[in-house]
Amino acid sequence: MREADTIELRWFLAVIRRRAGLIIGCTLLALVVAFGVTSQMLPVYEATTTLLVVAAEDMRTNDYSILMAGERLALTYGQMLKGRSTLQAAISQLGLEDTPEALAKRIKIEPVRDTQLVRVRAQDSSQARVALLANTIAEAFVEYAKALQGDRYRSFISSKEAKIEAQRKLVEEAQSQIDAVDAKRVSDEAELARVQGLLADYRSNHRALQQDYQSLQLLAERVKDNVKVVETAHVPSTATRGRYTAIVTLLVEQSDLNATTDSSGVLASERLAATYAQMVLGPSVLEAAIARLGSGQSIDALAKSLTAAPIAGTQLVRLQVTGTEISQTVSAANAIAQTFVDQIYEMQGKPYAGRLANMQGEMTRLSSLINNTQAEIQVWAVAKLQNERELARRQSALAEYRSDYRASQQDYEQLRLTETQAPGTVVITERAYEPQRPVSTRWLYVLLAALVAMLVAFGIAFLIEYLDESIKTPDEVSHVLGLSTIGMIEQFGKEEGKLIVASQPQSPAAEAFRVLAAHIRLSSIDSHLRTILVTSPVPAEGKSLVTANLAVAMAGTGQRVVVVDADLRLPQQHQLFELSQGQGLTDALWQGSTNGNLKFTSVEGVKILTSGTSSPDPVEALSSPHMKQLLADLAKEADFVIVDAPPVLAVADATIVAAGTDGVLLVLRAGSTGGRSARRAVEALRQTRTQLIGVVLNAVPVRSDGYYRYATTPGETAAPRTHLWKAPGLFPRRQPRQGGQP
Repeated sequence: MREADTIELRWFLAVIRRRAGLIIGCTLLALVVAFGVTSQMLPVYEATTTLLVVAAEDMRTNDYSILMAGERLALTYGQMLKGRSTLQAAISQLGLEDTPEALAKRIKIEPVRDTQLVRVRAQDSSQARVALLANTIAEAFVEYAKALQGDRYRSFISSKEAKIEAQRKLVEEAQSQIDAVDAKRVSDEAELARVQGLLADYRSNHRALQQDYQSLQLLAERVKDNVKVVETAHVPSTATRGRYTAIVTLLVEQSDLNATTDSSGVLASERLAATYAQMVLGPSVLEAAIARLGSGQSIDALAKSLTAAPIAGTQLVRLQVTGTEISQTVSAANAIAQTFVDQIYEMQGKPYAGRLANMQGEMTRLSSLINNTQAEIQVWAVAKLQNERELARRQSALAEYRSDYRASQQDYEQLRLTETQAPGTVVITERAYEPQRPVSTRWLYVLLAALVAMLVAFGIAFLIEYLDESIKTPDEVSHVLGLSTIGMIEQFGKEEGKLIVASQPQSPAAEAFRVLAAHIRLSSIDSHLRTILVTSPVPAEGKSLVTANLAVAMAGTGQRVVVVDADLRLPQQHQLFELSQGQGLTDALWQGSTNGNLKFTSVEGVKILTSGTSSPDPVEALSSPHMKQLLADLAKEADFVIVDAPPVLAVADATIVAAGTDGVLLVLRAGSTGGRSARRAVEALRQTRTQLIGVVLNAVPVRSDGYYRYATTPGETAAPRTHLWKAPGLFPRRQPRQGGQP
């Protein structure tokens, strides 16, 4: 086998292995969906009915020509069996929801060669219904064939059917109209009864209200006599000390509502007289009397000249007015008495007046309601009479319609009987029976769906691989960048610790860091590497983590290592080694020495120069002439100086520091770093004329261990290897140039 074929096969297998989850997932999803869909599909059963097609004369002769005619007729009827009229008749009889076109797809007509037989095969999801369907279609065609023989009756039957239908509609319409008229009659009668009841209630209420009005009116009239003047004012002929006294006598009686004949009634009248004797002295009576007299006398002056007292043992009240003039005194006495009588009448008669007015208004309203109700009764009475007449007329018409309908039905049945007695041309020789097993299975559909899904998943996997330009393997590193992969760090979780070489020394990731440290030591033998810059193309590649663990791995072999955190924008080393950030690189650059700035770590053999005090201009700080000298001084104190620098493409810090180091180690995140970004980073680093030691693939998936874990040895010339779109014969338009050039 050729080498190119071997590489291409390996690439295919690698893609399948990397995208196995997608392929398996799509296949399983297709299986589940297909199983679910087919589980909803009903089984398909098949039943067969056999028909014999004969000419009308076949029942009386065996002539060969007649038999041949029957055979040709069988072929003709075989084509007619799937006609729309036959299928529509079967659909109507069975109450199916299928259209004739849909039903025709489930029917197969097979004329038996050299015979007069025709087989009707029907398919359905129900065992019982499929046999019924085949038999119904056969019966429908038998009827259709008979109809062809009885065309001479068709026009008569059609006209008779149309007439029967028209008469049926007339009967239904007449019955509907009768029901409507009858319902209206019942409704009108109920409304008439209701209105008549209202009229009776109105009349009863009006009579009762009239009686109450008369009684109350009588009481109001009698109230006027409750207090009356029985003796007008008179003055004795002689004056006493120059003053005259006018005397008026009032009679006080109880209202008829409270009047009694016993002693308690008399006592009540006496008390009422005493009450009125006090009321006549009230300011309201005096003020009204002064107004009636038209005098300018004050209320107090008039009150001083006035006395009122009941006469003991009687219902009389004596009113006395004293004055200097006889006429004025008499006028004042009569005015006061009459004013009091008027006020008592107004006080006791006012409630009666309001009630009388209300009762009069209610009687007027009831009279209006009675008149309106009587008019409404007349309207409903006329409507009732009209309804009865209309109902009688429509019932007579309905009787005539029913008589005509029965006569037409009898004529129609006679025509149908005559038609069925015509000689038949199609006979059912074998009826369909219920099948025991379905004719199709769903597993074939499930497997077919799984196969199609698997092929689609393969296509999607190779398409994703084709579109994915990220670097995942040493082959890609070699082909895209022209560099060797000297380290492959497996992905590990946060729970395993950031300094995994110290916390989990037996883990595969710790072993990978030790292998990386060994490669660097071997490379340093020939190239004298002492200061190593660790960077990445873009952020989040894991360069700081690789720097710290690489230092710990080197220290584990007895090497003295100094870690310099030159990432002044986002320093991480002090956090990884759990030290304070202050007094570090920036301070050493300002002072021109590392005295007091180099810190010991918890790992023996590892010292760290943290980023130090925050710098407002990291580029200016790293461009200091003291930077190269600082790295040279640190190299004298340690076997290796590892510098953690910012990403190459993010800022210019890495290219500035790289000029003062012996070599650069480029960290790429497997499956994340794009080939274009990696090439740009390599080009930028090569412009510094610093040796590119190689590439460290970080966060390599553990599941790809067997495929990913290999690397070129230090000093080996990296040969381009075929991968993905670089495979022989695949996607030639996307092949990049050699040496990592875009």
